[in-house]
Amino acid sequence: MSKSDFPFNIDDIALNLLGLRTQKGFPSATVSHYRVLCPFCTSSHYSLDIVRDRNIWSCQACGNTGGMLDLYKKVKYGEMTSMTNGEAYKEIVEQLNCETYAPVYKKTEVSYAKESDTKGTKERHKVYSEMKKLPYFMLAEKHRLNLLNRGLTSAQIKANGYFSSPSKQFDFLVASELIKKGYNLEGIPGFYLDNGTRYNQLKKNYSEIPGYRDGEQNWAFKSWPSGFYIPIRNEYGMIVSIQTRTENSKCKYIFLSSADMSLGSKAVSCAHYAGNFVDRPTKVYLTEGPLKADIAHALSGEAFIALPGVNNYTAMKDVLLTLKKIGVKTIASAFDMDCFTNPQVAKAVKNHKQLIIEAGFSYEFCRWDERFKGIDDYLLFKTKERDHE
Repeated sequence: MSKSDFPFNIDDIALNLLGLRTQKGFPSATVSHYRVLCPFCTSSHYSLDIVRDRNIWSCQACGNTGGMLDLYKKVKYGEMTSMTNGEAYKEIVEQLNCETYAPVYKKTEVSYAKESDTKGTKERHKVYSEMKKLPYFMLAEKHRLNLLNRGLTSAQIKANGYFSSPSKQFDFLVASELIKKGYNLEGIPGFYLDNGTRYNQLKKNYSEIPGYRDGEQNWAFKSWPSGFYIPIRNEYGMIVSIQTRTENSKCKYIFLSSADMSLGSKAVSCAHYAGNFVDRPTKVYLTEGPLKADIAHALSGEAFIALPGVNNYTAMKDVLLTLKKIGVKTIASAFDMDCFTNPQVAKAVKNHKQLIIEAGFSYEFCRWDERFKGIDDYLLFKTKERDHE
């Protein structure tokens, strides 16, 4: 069944049946996407993106994604529900009291931006590795101090490859320099083909726009929101995605994306591997957030894996398959201590335990002084305590 065969759309599910809260009231009929509060993560920001013409959704904070039937099932019955798409479809039709054989909603004719399919791991790794070498991405001093205060050394900061977002005036120059080096930017999250909108925005503040060529198609880098970038690495150390630690107090971490922009690509929300997995560790620690995993690994020497969101079970299942191939025997849960006070986190930790045991791994639960929410905070405290002895 194609998306046009459905007698309902994602608006019916997100807004009418589930009542998800939108950022600015009910979206207008002409916008291609809008955001709602994510029901799967603890973010207070409107981070879940509803893409109307494709009837899909994705959260820029926790990385959960799927189609409209997935949204209905997971919100109403929980992320671990066994409900099939067929059962969900039947239930939705009954609740909306709509026909089962033909669309009842006339699609508004709007020209949406054509997106590109995301390129594979090797292509993303090559582009991102070359991109962070460009002078526009040097790690800002304020970001370096932030990382030092979190417990990382200068050598660890350099090895992990953090880098700062460039000045917005270099959006076109970043893309043009990579193209000159022979890289194809179509399908790389963070890059898009500008239709003149970004050029006109920048022209208001800058007399000249470096890298922009009149009369030609111009690729650009999406440099906003500003902050510093955290490379998301797979078990081989390849950069498969990038997360931005933003300077926005409401939504601190989002994945680099250029979705809903001309030939842009959606974010890749996947697990991050911190440590040496090539040597096949037999025990790994599981937490949420790539920077937290980097810091915990640096302070403990243990292998850490960070899910993009505590409720991201798609990423979790991929992790279990990878760890099985590596030969890992034990997985230790090291999620934040609010798992004792936050019902949503507690439920997710319980579900992870079930998945880990069912996959044949030994399971351990890490508990520490609850004055420290995250494992990184606690390890930093213990490190400072030892240093003062």
